[in-house]
Amino acid sequence: MKAPSLHLPDDVLLDYALGNTTEGASLLAACHLTYCSTCRALVAESERMAGAALDASEGAPLDGHALEHALARLDAVPSEATPRTTTSSVLPPATGPNASDLVGAPVPRPLAASLESINARWRRLVPGVQAIDLPLAAASATARLLKFPPGYRIPLHDHGGPEYSIILSGAISESGLEAGPGDFFVKTGGEPHQQLVATGGVCVALIVNEGPILPLTLPGRLVKALFRV
Repeated sequence: MKAPSLHLPDDVLLDYALGNTTEGASLLAACHLTYCSTCRALVAESERMAGAALDASEGAPLDGHALEHALARLDAVPSEATPRTTTSSVLPPATGPNASDLVGAPVPRPLAASLESINARWRRLVPGVQAIDLPLAAASATARLLKFPPGYRIPLHDHGGPEYSIILSGAISESGLEAGPGDFFVKTGGEPHQQLVATGGVCVALIVNEGPILPLTLPGRLVKALFRV
């Protein structure tokens, strides 16, 4: 399989290595790492450097209630949150047959675990597009596996928060740049864009939105209003 050409941005890579990404961004990053040996090496090196910096630090004295406060924070973590996948458990081979058969292409292990845990099935999202919703602890975020038909045009839209995407099969083009399997890209609010699915076959992408999708065309607004996407 061809190596990805669109990689984790530096800020996402560093946040992932330090355990500071959101649940959705962490899932997308972990999926990209299954395809990309370059980013795996960078994350591993960032983790090594962070560990060395901690070892070299003198630390700080703890107050008498430190353990109590730490246990309280652990109790506050939602039980449905997806555990962060570490680089040591992200393996390049993709998945078992269930998730791969569902998607019609190899599926990264972190995503396969999520799909198989919810007994995932495709549903119609809007005409021509199928979706599988993945659970996220944050109510304001959505994680969806989307299946687009060949040649499908995604209307011009913006975002009310970061959008993280990774292609699992097929390809999507935007502004002359084509993204294929393993490619990772990020859009933030104020970056309106439209995309075109390649005509060579079905495209399956995993997309996390940490804010609402903001359609910028009348057809897009109608679709959002009618289908509540």
